[in-house]
Parts: sequence; structure tokens; C-alpha cells
Amino acid sequence: PVLVDRTGAEYRRVDHPPAGLPHFVLPTGVQQRPTAAAVAAVAGALPAPIARQVQSITALNPSRITLVLSADRLVEWGSAEQTELKAHLLPALLRRPVGYVDLTDPNQPITRR
Repeated sequence: PVLVDRTGAEYRRVDHPPAGLPHFVLPTGVQQRPTAAAVAAVAGALPAPIARQVQSITALNPSRITLVLSADRLVEWGSAEQTELKAHLLPALLRRPVGYVDLTDPNQPITRR
């Protein structure tokens, strides 16, 4: 495991990830740094009660971010654009019995059981 800062820069290799930090699954190569920065921005914007539920954040690129939460819930975040709005909406959407939330367009969120 490698720790990254809020800009997506790798700054330390560790034997075991610290408890309480989300696990990022990122691409390698030229997409790694911008993707890590986008994922770090999303992770940093999550309200604490939601952040504690995050098992991992996966991203193929900066526009395809997905959160895996506890209780088998999946959140399609999309890009880091409008992250503050998405982070504001997510707690209300998760109060419902849903297994899937799509926030790629926060003006039209989609939920499914």
C-alpha cells in the first residue's frame, strides 16, 4: 500500500494501511496521478458518517469514480466535478433502503434497492 495526499501525490509506502483511511483502487501509468487527485478530493469531501462507511474508492480515470460502502452499497460518483453537491446529497439518499446510488449527475440522482 502507498499513502497519497489530497493532491494524489504518493508520499509513503506502508506495510499495512492505517485504520480509518479508505482504500483507493487506481490505474497505473499516466492516469494514476490525476485519478488519485480526483479520488482524494472525493474522499476529503465526504461527511464523516459516510466516510466511515467507505470500504474502497475505485476509479478507472478521473471521470469514473465509484464508492463501495458497507452493507453492500455502491455509489457511482462519476467525476470529481460538483463533489461538494454530491457529498451534500449522499446522506439523504442513503437514508432510504438503497443498494445503488448514481450521482454522476447530481441534479438527477438515481437510486435502486
